[in-house]
Amino acid sequence: MNTSPTHEIYIPGYVPQKILMILFGVILIGLSSLDLVPNLQLLFFGTPATAKTVRILKVKAGLPDEVFLDDVLVRENFERMDRSYLFWNVFAFQTADGTRVKLRMPTAGLLKPLYPLKEADGLSTTLPIRYDPADPRRVIFPTVFSTWIFPTLLVLIGLLAAGSGSVLLFYARRPIEMPIVPPEKTAPSS
Repeated sequence: MNTSPTHEIYIPGYVPQKILMILFGVILIGLSSLDLVPNLQLLFFGTPATAKTVRILKVKAGLPDEVFLDDVLVRENFERMDRSYLFWNVFAFQTADGTRVKLRMPTAGLLKPLYPLKEADGLSTTLPIRYDPADPRRVIFPTVFSTWIFPTLLVLIGLLAAGSGSVLLFYARRPIEMPIVPPEKTAPSS
């Protein structure tokens, strides 16, 4: 009679849930690509230019927009508490063919504008941009953090979900040998 312990076999399973995890990751990558791919195309193939701030708009739903052309007035009108106001920087740049284009930055500030009208040296605030020569209103601001952070985070989360789901799916139907742990012997009580 053989008294040696045998091994148990464990099969992880949960195949549909792991397939859903992979699909979730792929969908997340696809959705983030809708924003990231056009930005990358403009970054690599767009025409470089320098945009300068020409005005700041203070916007609140239901009220007329306030336009500021001076940093002193902007500072006086900072919002200390009301987060329903948005401060939009309006930039202007000149295309290669000499057309002047004005556009709002895609991101607004809540309590104050993201960039002042003038830098400390007294010159207009400038940012590098890339634009599409066929449609100069299609612009990215490559040095602005918000241009890249959200699509990149979604791609990374999607890759993590798809990658870990794939590894888990690989082992979902593979048997795993589990050793039997003998029970601990207890000392007799006196």
